[in-house]
Amino acid sequence: MTPNELLEYETHFAGYQSFLTGNVERDAHWHFEAQETHALHVLDAIQGLQLEIVELSGKVKNEDAFYNLNFGAARRSRMIWGAFRQLHYMIAPNRNDPMLHDDVFEAARALNDIYIHTRGMLDNYAWTLIHLFGDEPSKALRRNDVDLFGKKFQLASSFSEFKRILTPYADWNLELKERRDPVAHRIPLSVPPSFLNDSDAAEFSEMNERFDAARQRFSELAQNGAPQPEANAASAEADELYEQLQKIGRFVPIIVHDPKQGGTRIYPTVPQDIGRMVRISRELNHGISERLGS
Repeated sequence: MTPNELLEYETHFAGYQSFLTGNVERDAHWHFEAQETHALHVLDAIQGLQLEIVELSGKVKNEDAFYNLNFGAARRSRMIWGAFRQLHYMIAPNRNDPMLHDDVFEAARALNDIYIHTRGMLDNYAWTLIHLFGDEPSKALRRNDVDLFGKKFQLASSFSEFKRILTPYADWNLELKERRDPVAHRIPLSVPPSFLNDSDAAEFSEMNERFDAARQRFSELAQNGAPQPEANAASAEADELYEQLQKIGRFVPIIVHDPKQGGTRIYPTVPQDIGRMVRISRELNHGISERLGS
């Protein structure tokens, strides 16, 4: 099991601080090393979490609690692992090559999967606690009030020991909800394919004009019934120019959510969020197991 301290980015960054020189280009390597090792430890931890949750669900006799743990939290942890593995494969911490638009879509889908299922795991645990240990007032809570960090939920005396577990993560939960929850904001997370400086913008404009002309030429040839080889050549030219368009600029690994709030760096933010979810899950698993006397 990956130790909890290795799920925190600062643990890894501290190991490289002595190598920092103040030179941005030279120091970028050490920031990459810290971000990469952090991401790999988090990947290992979230992969192992599914088995931890399944093992706990085997100790639970309440059918609804078992359902939320085994088919809810455990499955979601597997989906988070798969999504983060895909995201990390597509976007390494030191990537600077622009992303093709299809890859941008896949990366954004992975990002949204991570955060949708992170919020979902928190809900699964809230319902697990309700079904296992809830008193009459807590069981009468409205569906929207069943929230691990919600005031009404935490006021229930039957959850007092779990409130102590969750309190250190309250600020993280609030930031997650306000900044990176695609469901709460009804706006999905996205990844910009590239950023353009003045030179890039000029190149993009010139290339885009050529692409539009090639696309128009292909359309005219197709409409006029031109010989197939000629139409195919025009189509291939347009495709080639479109691919070149997507390779202009420089990639920066950030998440864009609310356009008014700017971007958030993928590293260390995303693995840090997953690591926090792993820690919360582990502590809740331990608390539930102790409360069940197993």
